[in-house]
Amino acid sequence: MNLIEMAREFAREKHALQKRNYTGEPYFVHLEEVAGIVERTGLSENRDRRGMAA
Repeated sequence: MNLIEMAREFAREKHALQKRNYTGEPYFVHLEEVAGIVERTGLSENRDRRGMAA
């Protein structure tokens, strides 16, 4: 399992019961959308870490 998949699973577990205030949509949906953006941009685990440290 890569870092993005591990982050998705972690977020899914930690935010499972949360809902968005105005829409009532599960909070995890937003986190999943962000993970999808990261994947589509082709960022690697190493590149992500370097970018965060900069």
